[in-house]
Amino acid sequence: MVYFNGTGTLAIINSYNVSSVTDENTGQYRVNFATSPRAHASGDHGNASYCVAMGFRHTANNTPIGYTGHSGNLMEYMTVYIRNTSNSGVDASGVTLVFFGAD
Repeated sequence: MVYFNGTGTLAIINSYNVSSVTDENTGQYRVNFATSPRAHASGDHGNASYCVAMGFRHTANNTPIGYTGHSGNLMEYMTVYIRNTSNSGVDASGVTLVFFGAD
């Protein structure tokens, strides 16, 4: 779980099992895990399933934005992308990511 401010200078406000968050580009953040969610979910690096939930605040001018997907090696990190209605990257404040794993 991580809650961070993605506008201006990126700052993690609260986290669990996240070692850092990197602002890679406008509307693109890399979340680095302290320990693999797969290891938490299954006790090893076996076949675990995941669910990712994300929430965020609108921009100051209320530009509509939405979460459009993620990529990465879930053993180590996850990259999330936030886009506006024109599919351009948008930085968002109050970004929350929660990762659920199951055997």
